[in-house]
Amino acid sequence: MEKKATLVLKWFVREVEIPMLVTSGDPCGHEHIAAKYQEDSKKRGRNIIQKGESSERNMKKKGPMLRSQPTPSEPSQVKQKEIDDTPAHIDKRYLEELPPYIRDYVISINDVPPDGNCGFHVVKEQLGPFTQGSKLYVDNEITYIRQRMKMKLKEKPEFYKRMLSDEDDSLNMQFLRYQIRLHGGNPITRDHWMGMPICGHLIADAFNCVVHYFSKGDSFTCTPKTTICVEQLRRKRVVIALVNNNHFVGLQLEDNCALPPICAYSYWNGFSPDTMLGWCIMYEHNMEMWKALEESNKIIHGHAVSLGMIRCTFV
Repeated sequence: MEKKATLVLKWFVREVEIPMLVTSGDPCGHEHIAAKYQEDSKKRGRNIIQKGESSERNMKKKGPMLRSQPTPSEPSQVKQKEIDDTPAHIDKRYLEELPPYIRDYVISINDVPPDGNCGFHVVKEQLGPFTQGSKLYVDNEITYIRQRMKMKLKEKPEFYKRMLSDEDDSLNMQFLRYQIRLHGGNPITRDHWMGMPICGHLIADAFNCVVHYFSKGDSFTCTPKTTICVEQLRRKRVVIALVNNNHFVGLQLEDNCALPPICAYSYWNGFSPDTMLGWCIMYEHNMEMWKALEESNKIIHGHAVSLGMIRCTFV
């Protein structure tokens, strides 16, 4: 017998009610909560469907928006169904490497050459062409991207040193090695690969854009920290994912896809929180959806959740 229940999740700034369907089986799936957020947004008169990567120019380049979303009534078949019904232009192997929250909202996965510069190729594909870089480095935009990021690294050394591991070498020595990593080499080795989260922040600050990074282990958003968001820049972003723990690919996502929160390292006394958060206004509901999905995932998998955060009322 089915019973209706209401789950209330309290966060820092608001209380959100999420209807649930309590059955003898598993709780509701991620898709139900995502759909509820879209419905609530419409009731509040706030549209979370923002024009982002699915612009006409990108659709012509990447192909039509194809999507196959399992219904909430088939929770046990969701993972297999979403992989089996994947559009032909999405590599299924890469799709399985992405967080489950976003798999159903991927329009395309854009592979790039696995030459050690893969992360920088993604930046080139999504923000380029860099005509100035081609002139400075003889048609080598990858070198231009590396050098721009290296310059940003040297501007705020104390900020980036916080993200380096405390190894046997001093932080100053590690910082020097990171400059060499960004400079590149011939040949390009693992020591020259893009690394997160530092490079996520460097991309955001060097090119004044939002960076959404996804992986199985961690996902976060980086925003510019010293540049105020203005109209001509607010839709500029890079969406990048690490797959197989050794290769970066570019993603094109539907506008109503859940997006990860701002990277915790962003908050530093040398930066204004208002400047950083100003870049995320248009993604507010997407980030709220991510929080809701994380909370539902904890409940579904039996993780400990504070009783003070949940109130269930059966009717």
